[in-house]
Amino acid sequence: MRISQIILLSLLCMVSLASNCTRSNTFKPKEVELKTISGSNFMELQTNELKYYDPDGVEWVAPKGTLTDGATVPWFALPITDGRFNKKFLKAAIVHDAYCQKINNGICPQYQSRPWRDVHRMFYHACRACGSGPLLAKTMFLFVWIFGPTWGDGERDLSGVSDELLNISYDSGIQYIKENEPTVEGIVSWVDSRKPTLLKIDEFAKQARSAMEDGNPEEVDRIANETDLLLSRELEKMPNDLMLLNLRGFQAKNLATAYQKLGASEKESSELTKAENTFNSILKTRPNDPSANSGLSDVFMQRNEVEKAEEQNRKVLKINPNHPMATRNLRQIERLRQPKPKN
Repeated sequence: MRISQIILLSLLCMVSLASNCTRSNTFKPKEVELKTISGSNFMELQTNELKYYDPDGVEWVAPKGTLTDGATVPWFALPITDGRFNKKFLKAAIVHDAYCQKINNGICPQYQSRPWRDVHRMFYHACRACGSGPLLAKTMFLFVWIFGPTWGDGERDLSGVSDELLNISYDSGIQYIKENEPTVEGIVSWVDSRKPTLLKIDEFAKQARSAMEDGNPEEVDRIANETDLLLSRELEKMPNDLMLLNLRGFQAKNLATAYQKLGASEKESSELTKAENTFNSILKTRPNDPSANSGLSDVFMQRNEVEKAEEQNRKVLKINPNHPMATRNLRQIERLRQPKPKN
């Protein structure tokens, strides 16, 4: 090869590298126009198309007409995001919605065209490109990795899991991020290693409720034993894990409710004591854990210790003013204190 050809080839490579660098972790265009859809939480992309180039230079496209509801996160987490349409993640949400927001099926050709894991990882980097700081971007990523759609992978779907357990996963995940400053892959590992247990505990809770409705205390006993075995086995692998401990406390509390309905007062008392001890053990080292404080308030409510329950809920609302379980419990306490109408 001639020297002139080598030089030309080198120049072409340099131009290509420079082009890739300018298209790395950037959006085009930088500003977008959205149209409000009356009577809906969604907005419509009016910009011709929004392109995002991830850190590897891979192109992601949201076409004109893409519908977005901004940050699709649990409403109780919105204080962290400063609202659904914050510019620190808005363009990331638009592109993410083009690939996985159900309403865009039939609107966006890109919908579910790439693996869900790639789409959710893209969202993290896109949030950073929008100007989100590391904590906010990782928090948003945690949400989509836990709650986001997992097409082609139904066993990981958490859409049917109770709000109570989703609250625990959220609270524990945020604490994990704050304490450990993990990488994105660290968050993936944290969630993936706990999701099967979360799904199983939710299944046990539904079985216990069904057994209670059927008046079957023996089935509730079986579920209680199965739950203990599962959580003990998982805690041996991950001692003092915040999420697993809270799951143990909440499951004991829920089993106590089942035994109460069945009139098994001794078993109800035993499960309530187990729940109380579990939550208190968490609060010794993490006094501001919202899930443990909320769980303890539920224990007090079941014992009709209303003043203690209210105190615990007030603690939760100081930590998170929008915490749904504490908000629900305080409303219940207010109803209990209202004078009963005279006949």
